[in-house]
Amino acid sequence: MQRSHYQEIRGRLDFTRKGAVLYLHFAQDLLLLAVSTALMRSSEAGYWASQVLFSFFYFRAFSVLHEAVHGNLHANRAVNDWTGFLYGAFSFLPFSTWRKMHLAHHSWAGNNDKDPVMKARREYPGWPRWKQNLYTFIWKSWFPY
Repeated sequence: MQRSHYQEIRGRLDFTRKGAVLYLHFAQDLLLLAVSTALMRSSEAGYWASQVLFSFFYFRAFSVLHEAVHGNLHANRAVNDWTGFLYGAFSFLPFSTWRKMHLAHHSWAGNNDKDPVMKARREYPGWPRWKQNLYTFIWKSWFPY
């Protein structure tokens, strides 16, 4: 694609951050947590249904964390940071540490020597078998590590 065509397409898109969408997302997540918690305590079938709903919540939490890292949630950086911190807790990832690594990954994507995500790939062949199996499981299960 030529640059002029890309700029034409980009000019038609709206990239303004809409705070109302973030607040709607908060409300949806609170509802999802409330329903999941109530189902978990209701019956055995409710427990298993809650596990499915919790998995949706955790995926959403990681997605919000990712967008907070990029500053896409709100025009105010403090709102992005606090939201990232909160959703990072639900994702079991420390926000500022993950932000630093993720942005470095974007800076060095495709460079096997400097991309922090590729560090594990470079070192993997020398790892003990148990560690290789653990990382293979993490990779195949899409666990954000």
